[in-house]
Amino acid sequence: MKPYVKSSKILEELRLLLRERQCRGELILPGIRELAKEFDASCGTVIKSLNQLRDEGLIYQEKKSTRIRPAAGQALRYGFVYTGHRGSGCCWFAAYDRLRFLLERMMNKQHLQLECFLYDPEDPAETPESFAAGLAGVDVLFVSLISDLRVMPLLRQVCSRLVILDPCNSEDNRDASCIQLDNRAVGRIAAELFIQARCRNILCVIPQAKSTDILFRLRLEGFAELFANEQRRFSVVEHQNADTLKSLQMFRDRIDQAVSEGGDGIFCVSDENISEISEELFRSGKVPSEVSIVAFDGANRAIRHSPPITTISHGDEQIAVELLKLALRLESNPRQFPVITRLIAPQVYPGATVRKVMKERHNAQLIAGSLQV
Repeated sequence: MKPYVKSSKILEELRLLLRERQCRGELILPGIRELAKEFDASCGTVIKSLNQLRDEGLIYQEKKSTRIRPAAGQALRYGFVYTGHRGSGCCWFAAYDRLRFLLERMMNKQHLQLECFLYDPEDPAETPESFAAGLAGVDVLFVSLISDLRVMPLLRQVCSRLVILDPCNSEDNRDASCIQLDNRAVGRIAAELFIQARCRNILCVIPQAKSTDILFRLRLEGFAELFANEQRRFSVVEHQNADTLKSLQMFRDRIDQAVSEGGDGIFCVSDENISEISEELFRSGKVPSEVSIVAFDGANRAIRHSPPITTISHGDEQIAVELLKLALRLESNPRQFPVITRLIAPQVYPGATVRKVMKERHNAQLIAGSLQV
């Protein structure tokens, strides 16, 4: 016979669950049967405890779901919208997962709750209309990586305060605030690193994407501003095959060809598959003695590589700080939504993959001078 579980114990467990989910920005509770199974209690006991929490104003019913109320005293509801995989709950790019985590933590310290909304364009059960409908009642939306252009106009219909976190191909960003990484500066910084290393023939690699995508187009434009002249040249190779293995082989062949033709630098405009496409260069010892590598840190591939690759950061921490400032400004004056544009400057994290030409030449000169003496 199943032992009797007191409703007071379930109530205590539910209060703890509410706090944990608030800290993670997950403000929708599981269903009654799921809660009953989790706490090993009857559905009636769970319902009684939920009614108590509802009477206390900690939760409320919204359509078919039970939602946790934001912290007391919070003037507005804040939502973080991101594109990801429904099964794992992860964003398509790790940089936005880091941004989401940092923003949640910063806002929690200020006693503000952040709700997270995942849009999975690969889920056949989810439509742009159904996704947007679930955002009704949210006052401020921080929007990242919505690749489906049908979604953005719908977001504007359910929320008038939008903060766009990355460049968007949609022109429906009017009256929205933009707090984003300066992607054109990413390209300029990469070019500066190659120029300092005296590189003259660069291969710009874009795996699993196209150079026409706005993020990559801006980085390439910034790169071309500094690097393209009569003494230096660069070429672009991008994902061209739906078959990942064939695509990776194509990248490796193209890189080998570029190096054999005098290529001395690789700019990974996104660090997807960076280990696979640079594996042979590391194994043969051509990095960094003959070939320099710079990668944009978007997927956590480059910063975890061993030996470490020189990376240009996404700027997620600086973006999170700017978003928190905006939220605090809105809390003090909820009726005034500032339409602002902030471009966050990327940072360089030096690795072991860029040639230190000037230092090497200086050391060579010192050795030559000592031999002459």
